[in-house]
Amino acid sequence: AILNDGKYGHSAFDNVLGISLLRSPIHPDPFADEGKHCFTYSLLPHEGDWTEAGVVQEALALNSPLCTAEVTPGQGKLPPESGLVAVEGVTLALGSLKKAEDGGGLILRLYEPHGARGKSILRFTKEIKRAKSTNLMEEKSGMLSTERNALRVEVRPFEVLTLRIKLQER
Repeated sequence: AILNDGKYGHSAFDNVLGISLLRSPIHPDPFADEGKHCFTYSLLPHEGDWTEAGVVQEALALNSPLCTAEVTPGQGKLPPESGLVAVEGVTLALGSLKKAEDGGGLILRLYEPHGARGKSILRFTKEIKRAKSTNLMEEKSGMLSTERNALRVEVRPFEVLTLRIKLQER
Protein backbone atom coordinates (compact mmCIF):
# COMPACT_ATOMS: atom_id res chain seq x y z
CA ALA A 1 0.00 0.00 0.00
CA ILE A 2 1.09 3.57 -0.58
CA LEU A 3 0.27 5.92 2.31
CA ASN A 4 0.54 9.69 2.01
CA ASP A 5 -0.32 12.95 3.72
CA GLY A 6 -2.90 14.31 1.33
CA LYS A 7 -2.04 13.54 -2.30
CA TYR A 8 -5.05 12.14 -4.13
CA GLY A 9 -3.59 10.97 -7.45
CA HIS A 10 -3.13 7.22 -7.15
CA SER A 11 -2.98 4.38 -9.62
CA ALA A 12 -2.82 0.61 -9.44
CA PHE A 13 -2.34 -1.59 -12.49
CA ASP A 14 -1.32 -5.23 -12.29
CA ASN A 15 1.54 -5.21 -9.74
CA VAL A 16 2.45 -1.51 -10.09
CA LEU A 17 1.31 1.14 -7.59
CA GLY A 18 1.74 4.84 -8.36
CA ILE A 19 1.21 8.22 -6.72
CA SER A 20 1.17 11.61 -8.46
CA LEU A 21 2.92 14.19 -6.30
CA LEU A 22 2.06 17.27 -8.42
CA ARG A 23 -0.90 17.98 -10.70
CA SER A 24 0.41 21.00 -12.64
CA PRO A 25 -3.03 22.42 -13.44
CA ILE A 26 -3.32 25.45 -15.71
CA HIS A 27 -6.81 26.51 -14.63
CA PRO A 28 -7.83 28.43 -12.56
CA ASP A 29 -4.22 29.20 -11.52
CA PRO A 30 -1.48 28.42 -14.06
CA PHE A 31 1.17 28.82 -11.32
CA ALA A 32 -0.53 26.63 -8.68
CA ASP A 33 2.17 23.96 -8.36
CA GLU A 34 5.22 26.21 -8.68
CA GLY A 35 7.52 26.64 -5.71
CA LYS A 36 8.57 24.41 -2.84
CA HIS A 37 6.42 21.39 -1.95
CA CYS A 38 6.58 19.20 1.14
CA PHE A 39 4.90 15.83 1.35
CA THR A 40 5.22 12.50 3.08
CA TYR A 41 4.60 9.10 1.60
CA SER A 42 5.24 5.61 2.88
CA LEU A 43 5.24 2.13 1.45
CA LEU A 44 3.42 -0.42 3.60
CA PRO A 45 4.14 -4.01 2.59
CA HIS A 46 1.53 -6.40 3.95
CA GLU A 47 0.03 -9.86 3.61
CA GLY A 48 -3.63 -10.42 2.85
CA ASP A 49 -6.00 -7.71 1.71
CA TRP A 50 -5.91 -4.08 2.81
CA THR A 51 -8.64 -4.50 5.43
CA GLU A 52 -6.92 -7.43 7.17
CA ALA A 53 -3.59 -5.58 7.07
CA GLY A 54 -4.93 -2.48 8.85
CA VAL A 55 -4.05 -0.09 6.01
CA VAL A 56 -6.71 2.45 7.09
CA GLN A 57 -5.35 2.54 10.66
CA GLU A 58 -1.78 3.00 9.39
CA ALA A 59 -2.88 5.81 7.06
CA LEU A 60 -4.68 7.54 9.95
CA ALA A 61 -1.56 7.20 12.11
CA LEU A 62 0.53 8.85 9.37
CA ASN A 63 -1.94 11.73 8.93
CA SER A 64 -2.80 12.22 12.61
CA PRO A 65 0.34 11.62 14.66
CA LEU A 66 -0.03 11.58 18.41
CA CYS A 67 0.92 14.83 20.08
CA THR A 68 2.06 14.70 23.66
CA ALA A 69 2.09 17.38 26.31
CA GLU A 70 3.11 17.27 29.93
CA VAL A 71 0.23 18.32 32.19
CA THR A 72 -0.50 18.41 35.87
CA PRO A 73 -3.46 16.51 37.34
CA GLY A 74 -6.71 18.42 37.13
CA GLN A 75 -9.55 18.75 39.61
CA GLY A 76 -12.10 16.94 37.42
CA LYS A 77 -14.10 13.86 38.36
CA LEU A 78 -13.26 11.62 35.39
CA PRO A 79 -11.76 8.25 36.25
CA PRO A 80 -8.31 7.47 34.81
CA GLU A 81 -10.02 5.60 31.98
CA SER A 82 -13.14 7.08 30.46
CA GLY A 83 -14.91 7.17 27.14
CA LEU A 84 -17.94 8.37 25.24
CA VAL A 85 -19.00 5.56 22.95
CA ALA A 86 -18.01 2.03 21.94
CA VAL A 87 -18.95 0.34 18.65
CA GLU A 88 -20.05 -3.27 18.23
CA GLY A 89 -20.72 -5.07 14.96
CA VAL A 90 -19.58 -3.58 11.66
CA THR A 91 -16.51 -1.42 12.28
CA LEU A 92 -17.08 2.33 12.12
CA ALA A 93 -14.37 4.99 12.10
CA LEU A 94 -14.63 8.41 13.68
CA GLY A 95 -14.62 11.27 11.19
CA SER A 96 -15.40 14.03 13.67
CA LEU A 97 -16.99 14.77 17.02
CA LYS A 98 -18.12 18.29 17.89
CA LYS A 99 -20.83 20.35 19.50
CA ALA A 100 -23.81 20.95 17.26
CA GLU A 101 -23.70 24.41 15.64
CA ASP A 102 -26.93 25.38 17.42
CA GLY A 103 -25.71 23.95 20.73
CA GLY A 104 -28.28 21.16 20.69
CA GLY A 105 -26.16 18.14 21.53
CA LEU A 106 -23.21 16.52 19.83
CA ILE A 107 -22.55 15.85 16.17
CA LEU A 108 -20.91 12.49 15.60
CA ARG A 109 -19.67 11.80 12.08
CA LEU A 110 -18.78 8.16 11.46
CA TYR A 111 -17.88 6.24 8.34
CA GLU A 112 -17.55 2.61 7.32
CA PRO A 113 -13.92 2.27 6.14
CA HIS A 114 -13.68 -1.29 4.76
CA GLY A 115 -16.51 -1.78 2.29
CA ALA A 116 -18.66 -3.77 4.73
CA ARG A 117 -22.42 -3.82 5.08
CA GLY A 118 -24.47 -4.62 8.18
CA LYS A 119 -25.48 -3.52 11.66
CA SER A 120 -23.51 -1.55 14.21
CA ILE A 121 -24.47 -0.80 17.78
CA LEU A 122 -23.18 2.39 19.37
CA ARG A 123 -23.08 2.08 23.17
CA PHE A 124 -22.70 5.41 24.94
CA THR A 125 -21.45 5.84 28.51
CA LYS A 126 -24.55 7.94 29.27
CA GLU A 127 -28.20 7.42 28.47
CA ILE A 128 -29.37 8.86 25.15
CA LYS A 129 -32.13 11.48 25.37
CA ARG A 130 -32.47 11.95 21.59
CA ALA A 131 -30.75 10.70 18.47
CA LYS A 132 -31.36 12.01 14.97
CA SER A 133 -29.75 11.42 11.63
CA THR A 134 -28.67 14.61 9.87
CA ASN A 135 -27.02 15.67 6.66
CA LEU A 136 -23.57 17.27 6.58
CA MET A 137 -25.11 20.69 7.23
CA GLU A 138 -26.62 19.33 10.49
CA GLU A 139 -30.14 19.63 9.13
CA LYS A 140 -32.29 17.08 10.92
CA SER A 141 -33.76 14.32 8.84
CA GLY A 142 -35.17 11.68 11.16
CA MET A 143 -35.44 10.47 14.73
CA LEU A 144 -33.57 7.28 15.49
CA SER A 145 -34.77 4.60 17.86
CA THR A 146 -32.63 4.14 20.97
CA GLU A 147 -32.54 1.74 23.92
CA ARG A 148 -31.22 3.52 27.02
CA ASN A 149 -27.57 4.04 26.02
CA ALA A 150 -27.59 2.06 22.74
CA LEU A 151 -28.23 3.15 19.17
CA ARG A 152 -28.48 0.61 16.34
CA VAL A 153 -27.60 1.69 12.81
CA GLU A 154 -27.50 -0.04 9.43
CA VAL A 155 -24.42 0.81 7.40
CA ARG A 156 -23.54 0.41 3.74
CA PRO A 157 -20.03 0.10 2.29
CA PHE A 158 -18.05 3.35 2.79
CA GLU A 159 -21.16 5.17 4.03
CA VAL A 160 -20.78 8.38 6.03
CA LEU A 161 -23.22 8.74 8.94
CA THR A 162 -23.86 12.08 10.62
CA LEU A 163 -25.71 11.77 13.91
CA ARG A 164 -27.03 14.40 16.33
CA ILE A 165 -26.91 12.92 19.82
CA LYS A 166 -28.28 14.47 23.00
CA LEU A 167 -27.08 12.61 26.10
CA GLN A 168 -28.62 12.63 29.55
CA GLU A 169 -26.91 15.05 31.93
CA ARG A 170 -25.79 13.52 35.21
